[in-house]
Formats: sequence, structure tokens, C-alpha cells
Amino acid sequence: AEVLTQALEAGADDYIAKPFHVDEVVARVKAHLRIVGYARQLEQRQRDGEILVEIGQRLSSQLDLLSILQEVTTLVAGVLDSDRCSIVLFDQDGPHQARVVAASDAAGLTNRRIDLRRYPELSHVAQTRAPLVVGDVTLDPLLDGVKAQLADVDVRCVALFPLLEAGRCFGVLFLRSHEPRDTLTDREMQIGRIVATSTAVALTNARLFAAVKADAERQSHAAALVTQRLQTMQRYADFFENAADALCVVRPSGRLIYMNRRATALTGQSVSAAGGQPLAEVCGVVDRAAFDHLFERFRAGELSETHDVAVRGGRLWSLSAGHIPNDDALSVTVRDVTDQRRNAKLAAVAELAGAAAHELNQPLTSVLGYAQLIARKAPQDPLILKAAHTIEAQAERMAALVKRIGRITRYETTDYVGGTRILDLEAAAADPDGDGEP
Repeated sequence: AEVLTQALEAGADDYIAKPFHVDEVVARVKAHLRIVGYARQLEQRQRDGEILVEIGQRLSSQLDLLSILQEVTTLVAGVLDSDRCSIVLFDQDGPHQARVVAASDAAGLTNRRIDLRRYPELSHVAQTRAPLVVGDVTLDPLLDGVKAQLADVDVRCVALFPLLEAGRCFGVLFLRSHEPRDTLTDREMQIGRIVATSTAVALTNARLFAAVKADAERQSHAAALVTQRLQTMQRYADFFENAADALCVVRPSGRLIYMNRRATALTGQSVSAAGGQPLAEVCGVVDRAAFDHLFERFRAGELSETHDVAVRGGRLWSLSAGHIPNDDALSVTVRDVTDQRRNAKLAAVAELAGAAAHELNQPLTSVLGYAQLIARKAPQDPLILKAAHTIEAQAERMAALVKRIGRITRYETTDYVGGTRILDLEAAAADPDGDGEP
């Protein structure tokens, strides 16, 4: 017993007492071989687990996966004892397009395009969304059309694991070997599935991250543009606010965005109350159809002219428009030209009245002289004398009217027949003596 104890403590795993039977010895040896096998399996699983953890860590270490997929394919090729491991992603550009984004035997390879019609095994996995193992490519009818090509690159065995996202196959983990094999072991199949799943998740996350990053960049760019536009608008805000003319910023739809102090004084409305309202309503335009037609011309680019628009209160406003830099809005300048237009009419009327008075003076003088001559020289006929005196009186009346026309200093009108308006001589002519007589 003491010798047996010393032997076991020295490293012996078992003992057989004499006399022994061969069957017992064989059974004991088989049992120990099973134990050794179990130990090797556990050791292999531990190594596989460590490698899978390492692959998982590398895939999740950064979202720019293309830089580490090369390392992943190299690790997988070593674990599964393959001569080449690559990752192929299917393109959305066409049904036969794909890209090799990484390969264990081609450092630096990215986005090498391939035609799926030359890789029936890839097309098969894309359709079935299930792993495919071809132990000997020379015997599988699936590869009949490309066997010569496979022979040229010395490929005898292939194994493919789909990369899935929401049930859709968007790529393949592709393994190739120079030697034929009956099949892959359960361990190898499990490792292939795990790596394919981890790679698919990492690639999906990377794609989502790229989309979020691109969206964030777009939003940042949009925010920068908004800030730039606000700064641009701010530069013009001081100019708008302090301009002598009424200035309004109007959307292409005709609705008001902004108006300066002069515009609020002219329209009688605040920016907060008028904002978003049609410019025609803010201005109190009388003829809305004519104004809408005018604004259509502004939108079409006819911005070089000014246009008079009648507004409430019998006033006349002049409108012109211009473009806002880097914007589709319009800047509309508004001026009250009621007095200006009235003065222009007065000047025209005064010129016409002066010319008419000058031209009428001579014939009226002649008519008045001849009427007086007839009254003195004609026979003492009552009818002739009455006619001469009537002509003389009317000529003097016309002379007084001519003087009044020559003294027109204001443009004043009065109602006439048919709804028209005529010049009001009483109101328009100046009273030089201040006694109420023209």
C-alpha cells in the first residue's frame, strides 16, 4: 500500500494488481484515453472561446470595421484551418454585384468588386440564407460551371456562412482550402456561425453608425447654414430698420416675414400682428386682383420698375421689389406717393391753365371790343342793343373765368355727371386779395 501511494503521488494515474487480465488492461487504457480526449476537447474549447472573445472584442472595439476585418479573417482562417478566409458583401447596385472587403491572404484588400455569376456558391447562400459546405468542389454539381476556375486557384473545399440582418443575407464569411474534406466538425460549424453572426452585427452597427454620423453631419451643416443666414439677415436688419422707406420682407407666397419701423408706421400694424399675413391685407390694397398680378411679376423677376397701388383711405403707394441674397424671399419697398402724384397733376394742370388763359385773353378782348363797338354804332334797335350788351356781359364773365384759371395753385376736384370728377375752379384758384373774390 505504501508503494502504491508513493507511485500515485509521483504522477501515476492508475495501477493494476497482479495477476491482471488483458481485458481489464485494455478497458483501463481506453478509459484513460477518453479522459485525455475530454481534456483535449476542454482545452480546445477554451482556446476557441479565447479566440472568439478576441474576435468579438476586435469587432466591437471600433465602428470603423474595415480597418480590423483583415485581422478577423486571419484569426478565423487559423482557427478553422483554412487556406483563405474572406468577407464578401453584396451590393445594392445590381443583382450580380458584390465586394470583397477583407481577405486573410491579401493585406490591404478593400472593396474588390466581383461578379456573382462567377461564384454560384455565393449566390446559393444569398438565396438560402443558410451555411454551405462543399467538401470537394470537383464532385458538387453546384460548381460545375466554375470547376476549371477553381482548379486554376487550387481550391478543393469551400465553406460559407451567411451574414444576416433582419432575415436578409447581405454578405458571406467565405472559407477556402486546398485539400478536400468530408465535412466540417460541429465545432468548426459552431465557430463559423458565431463569427458570422458577430461580424454581421458589427457591420450592421457600423452601417447604422455611419448613417447616424452622416445625418449628424448634415444637421451640423444645416445648422451652420442657418447660423450663416441669420448672420446675413442680421447684417441687413440694421439697414432695414433704419431705412427712410418702408421695407418689407415677403415670402414667395406673398406673406409677410418682417417689416421695419417705417413700414409699421405706414401700415399701422406691428410686426407681431402682421407677421404671416398676406402683404395685400397688411397694406389694405383696394384692387386685390391687380396686386396679385403685380406680385406674380415680382416673383417672375420683373424687379426694375415701381408700380402705384391704391390703398385704403384714398392713398396711393408705390411698390418695388428686390431679391434677398441667398434666399427666395423678396424685399418690397413701399412709399406713400399720394402727395407727389397730386403735385405732379397740379403742375400739369397749372401749366395747361396758364397756356389756356394766355391763348384766350386775345380773342376775348376782341369779342368784348366788338360788342362795345356794335352797341355804339348800331341803330337804336332794342334787339341789337340787347344782343350787344349780352355779348359784352358774357365776354366779361369769360374774362373773369380766364383770370381764375390763370390763378390755379391747387389740385382740387369735384363730382360731375356720370360719376366722373372735374377740376373745382373755386377751390383750386388762389384768392390774391384775400377777400374771397377771384
